[in-house]
Amino acid sequence: MITSKYEYAWHFEIAKEAGMAHNEDGSPSDCYTRVKLGFNEPKTVEEVDGLGPKIATLVANQLEIPVEWIKPITKEQYDTENEDDEFEEE
Repeated sequence: MITSKYEYAWHFEIAKEAGMAHNEDGSPSDCYTRVKLGFNEPKTVEEVDGLGPKIATLVANQLEIPVEWIKPITKEQYDTENEDDEFEEE
């Protein structure tokens, strides 16, 4: 297993138009994702921020949705939206 010394995370909201999530009523709902990348060297704030739009584009391409449907959010927003999830943090 390859381990990285420095890990960074980007958090995104995916618009309900993507059709990836539904609320209790079955209506389309926004959903949220986090992308973590590891590096062997530290990155500056500017470098980390500069990677955000590129990562959003990669996520959009992977999901086959318009990049406009992917909006960067803060870690706090991500945590708030996912606090009820049963997913365990690694």
